[in-house]
Amino acid sequence: MNEDLKYDVRLVRHHMRRQILDKKQLDEHLGKLPDDAAHGVDTDTRFVGYSDRARSDRE
Repeated sequence: MNEDLKYDVRLVRHHMRRQILDKKQLDEHLGKLPDDAAHGVDTDTRFVGYSDRARSDRE
């Protein structure tokens, strides 16, 4: 299996259910990832829940 797909965030739960990956392996992998927090950029993005968005579309 491709290692990139093994730890793909969209597939991790699937792989854990099928016992392709376990919690210990995932924790080890995540522990090896670099901390890129210093490279982050603050934004003013506002997230709106679906019900709020649907209500504003009707108005």
